[in-house]
Amino acid sequence: MSRDDFDIELGQSVRRHIAHKESPLNSSGHSAAPYDSPAKDSIPVFITESVMRSIERHVGQEKEKEVGGVLLGGFYRNDKGSFVEVTDFIEAGNAKGTDVSLTFTHETWEKIHEEVARRGSDAQIVGWYHSHPALGVFMSKDDEFIHKSFFSDPWHVAIVVDPIYHNWGCFKWNNGILERTGGMYVFGEKKSAKRIREYVKVISATRQPASRAASAGADRRMMAAAGMNFAVWIMIAVLLIMQVVTGYLALSRRGKTDKVDDYGIAMRMLNRGDLTDALQHLKQAWDVDHSNKQAYTEYCSLKKVLANKNISKLDNEKFDEINDSLYVDYMLATKNKIDKDMLKIYENAESTRQARIDRARKIVDACDPQFAQSKDDTGAIKDMKSKNQKAHWSHQALEWLNEEYYRQIACELTCDPNSKYDAVFEHLSPHEKNIVNRIKARLQ
Repeated sequence: MSRDDFDIELGQSVRRHIAHKESPLNSSGHSAAPYDSPAKDSIPVFITESVMRSIERHVGQEKEKEVGGVLLGGFYRNDKGSFVEVTDFIEAGNAKGTDVSLTFTHETWEKIHEEVARRGSDAQIVGWYHSHPALGVFMSKDDEFIHKSFFSDPWHVAIVVDPIYHNWGCFKWNNGILERTGGMYVFGEKKSAKRIREYVKVISATRQPASRAASAGADRRMMAAAGMNFAVWIMIAVLLIMQVVTGYLALSRRGKTDKVDDYGIAMRMLNRGDLTDALQHLKQAWDVDHSNKQAYTEYCSLKKVLANKNISKLDNEKFDEINDSLYVDYMLATKNKIDKDMLKIYENAESTRQARIDRARKIVDACDPQFAQSKDDTGAIKDMKSKNQKAHWSHQALEWLNEEYYRQIACELTCDPNSKYDAVFEHLSPHEKNIVNRIKARLQ
């Protein structure tokens, strides 16, 4: 963020009563996964998975300029110490961004404060975030000035994201000095534990080494500075060479050691009806390996599907989140005992089930119109195996969603054989009973 033309006035810091609360690490209802090494921080920072994903999408949409916003949450204490929670955020939608700077105007802050007031007394500003496209993760002198001037409370944090090299960094005060933390904890509800671990694993593995990002940041910052002389140009040339070399070595190392199968992850997501997250993984697969034509083809196809007028108007992110949550919890249930929380997830998903199935049918038609005549009354594909054809992911997603009702019955009967679903099961057709029994066999 630039110090120049910084024409906002945040006002006085709001001092609040510091509430007592158990951290997500010690809460029975939450699960947390470390990004980097937050355990060594005296005041750890926790950020919800949903907020981290949303910030990732925000900064990923604008990779040519810096964007940002404010972080909402709370500062808490308990018998084991203090911690910061980030549970929400507000985008600075009309902030002025360039490729090396970001400015919050009076209008920006007015809208932020209006939104904070609208969300109620629990909406406490605990810091800010901004992007450094291809600059690396650090706090520039301008960033430090902004943080010192407008985020001066001891618990205020700054999150910096490099959307090009997929790096995250968190900075906060330590005895009056702004320092980078050891990392952050990504947390959410206990039922989402596996998904959170998978997400943290992916974002940790896809980031590029700091040396590459730092060299890119150095030459861009230098070119933005005025009055460059010949010596500076020589230095830029050297840094550019270093960037190419370190970038090549980084990609070579990644291919041998920590390669992430983004294409495989994306296809698994598509098979269960999670489109928006799959799109990001397909793009990542293509960015990393331009020889992966399958990833590029599926990426273009999926973008076209999401732009379809009958699909783009739907609440796709909400549907995708529900589909993903149900899939993860079902897979956990095949390895662990089913609990009541999982049954509640199915009950809560009932209200959107038909809408999600209808969307899946529209996706099948958009992806593979030649199969339109091969669907039965439920929208499932007829005789796919007998035709010796490999089902497109859209067909597999539809089939998966069509069986969601039967998975709910199977889970209920496995957890409580005397439940109301015992009568429901008796009224099923022989074919439907076979489906339920097949699912029950996986759960027991």
